Parts: sequence; structure tokens; C-alpha cells
Amino acid sequence: MIKEGNNRKRKLRVLIPDGQSEILTEQVKNCFSRVNTIELYLMSNKKFIPSRFSRFVKHFSYFPTSGDVNSWIGCINEEVARYDIDLIMPIYETGIRSLIANRELLAHPKKLVQLPSLSSLDMANNKALLSEHLLKHQIPGPENLIRDPKKAFGFSSSAYPIIAKPIEGSEGGEGIFVCTTAEDFKTHSDDFLEGKEYLYQKFIEGYDIDCSVLCKNGTVQAFTIQRGTLYGKKPFSPAMGLRFLFEPKLLETVEKLMKTLNWSGVAHIDLRYDIHEDDFKVIEVNTRFWTSLGSSLLAGVNFPYRYCLMCMDQPIESIDYKHIEVLNLRAVVKKIRKNVFFVAKVGFLFNNTPLKYVLKDPLPIVMKFLWRTRNKCYTFLRRKGLLTRTAF
Repeated sequence: MIKEGNNRKRKLRVLIPDGQSEILTEQVKNCFSRVNTIELYLMSNKKFIPSRFSRFVKHFSYFPTSGDVNSWIGCINEEVARYDIDLIMPIYETGIRSLIANRELLAHPKKLVQLPSLSSLDMANNKALLSEHLLKHQIPGPENLIRDPKKAFGFSSSAYPIIAKPIEGSEGGEGIFVCTTAEDFKTHSDDFLEGKEYLYQKFIEGYDIDCSVLCKNGTVQAFTIQRGTLYGKKPFSPAMGLRFLFEPKLLETVEKLMKTLNWSGVAHIDLRYDIHEDDFKVIEVNTRFWTSLGSSLLAGVNFPYRYCLMCMDQPIESIDYKHIEVLNLRAVVKKIRKNVFFVAKVGFLFNNTPLKYVLKDPLPIVMKFLWRTRNKCYTFLRRKGLLTRTAF
């Protein structure tokens, strides 16, 4: 709460300036819906996003800035002044980097949440630079092979299996391939993302495991560790089911990484357990809020709220998160299709899935369904030649 005149108090007003990232906006909105001391203000350069219809969004603003940073930050300044915003909280890489690099354009730069330095952000986002950082500070990571795609066909047979991935980007695992032989590599080489520089590393035999953190000046303030239990058909896509657990050795590795980066803010670190070396190796760092943020909330850690407390210099109590399994809504649908009696697990559905957030705030998901249905109908009519206009 914020103190006003005559000892009155009002809610903390938080502005998300890059709300066009629909999934992340929904996740953050759900987290803030769990506390009654936050008012959420939302900006987006997309006119339709489901969260704009949420009863937990105090105000939505549409600003079609077309990627112009100066115009975008000008809109932020307008919103901060109009609604007396207390904290500016970007949630996606592009918005985070733009505000770090152009902090001086903000009318109230002290209202920006604590963020990493630009050099640390760029190092974490670039897999090649991150790999060099890991090697320099003796932090476990995968073995690099080569960066020049023209020489990739020269790998010796002992180098395989290898993993090829874009040095920057690869949203949802796009453009990442595991090759077991030279022939396998040749087969995948035509599928590499055009215009992307690739990094080739020794594939680690083991399993994926992640760590989500909130940090202040390199010190971890809150964290959860989770391992995937259910995946979709697409390789390297985010898990639909997670098991929250604790691995002290993994946490030590993450704490050292965050300390060497002097990290402030949130991050989601992808690691892989090496079955041959009995060690957890850092694969990459997502320098934003993550798509399983709501799962962390179900496990007991409200990262966005604790982020606000940290930035307002309020104490953050340590918390032991629950070691539970959590499913997203896609996983719930998959479970029900496989076994209709899964719907009878009412306690699990309410406590281990996002269902309760949907029930308490149904309008966003209803509007998403209507919007998608409208678009499908439009596409069908266009395909049949029954509609020639560009919109309804």
C-alpha cells in the first residue's frame, strides 16, 4: 500500500507497458489477482488481447506505436502521469531491453522496476556469449563445438550427438535440432532458421530441469525449481506439466550464475542434468517472465508481487514452495480426452491447475474463444470465396 495525505493509503499502481505478449500478460495478471494491494494498468500495441477484459485490470490503453521506442516511452510517460503509476514493470525481452537502453527518456526513471545492466542482459540473451561467460567463471555448461555453419559438416563421428540452436531467439524451441549422425545433420540443415547464426554444442544425455528466480544485485531473493512431467508433440516446446522439487546442487549453480551477472529482476534458467557427470549444466537464460509463471504461483511463489515488494524496498520473507505437480489447461484437456474420469479429481483441478483463475475471471478466456472462432469463420469464408473484404 502507498501512503497518501491524511494517513490514507491506496493500492500500489503497477503499469505493464508491453502487454501485447498475451500469454505472459495473462500469467502476470493472474498473479496480481491473488493480492488486494495491487492495481494493474495495462498498455499494448495490439488492440485485442484477452486480458484487457479482465476484472483485475484497472485500465487498458491501446497505443499503436509501430515499434518506435521514443513514441512508446512517450506513451508510458503519459500513462504514469495520468494514473499516478508507482511502478513500471516490463515483462518481455524487447520491452525490458528498450527500457534499460532508453531509461533516460522516462520522465520518472526511478519508477522503473529493478533490472539488470544492458551488458548482462545482452550476455544472457546470446547463447554464445553466455557459454563464454560460463567457461570464464567455471559454471557448468554444455561443451561448445563450433559456431561457423559452413564447417559444421566437418564434425567427427565422435562429436555426435550434437545440438544445433540459434545463438539468439528460438521461441518455444523453434529452430533447435538434435543430430545423431552426419547424415542426420544434413537432413536438418535445410530446416535451420534463415538469417540466424547457429551455435553447435555437444548434446547432454540426461533430462531438462528449470529454475525461476527473482534477484537483487546478484543475490537470489526467491526461486522455484521444476522439472517437466508432460510435453506436447513439438520438440523443445515448454512443458505442459511440471513437478516442483528442490535440488541444492542446482541452486548453487544458479546462484553463482546470477552473482557473476550481478542480476536484478526476474529470470528463468534452463538447465540439463548430465547423467554421466552427475551435474546440472546451464543451457540458456530467459531474461523475462516465463510461461509457467502461474505454475510457480500454484506452488506458492508469487513472483510479480514479490518483485513489487523488492522494488518498493519492503521485506521479502523467505518461503518454502510446495513440491507438487502442476498442469496447465492444455494438459488438463489432454488428460480428460485420455480419461474422462479425470474431471472427478476436483481437488487436484482446483489446486494444481489454473482452473480457479479462469473461474474467478472468465471473461478473458471467453473473449479469446469468441475472437478465435470469428477468425476461423472469416478464414473459412475467404477460402470458399464467400467473403472478399479484408475484415468483417
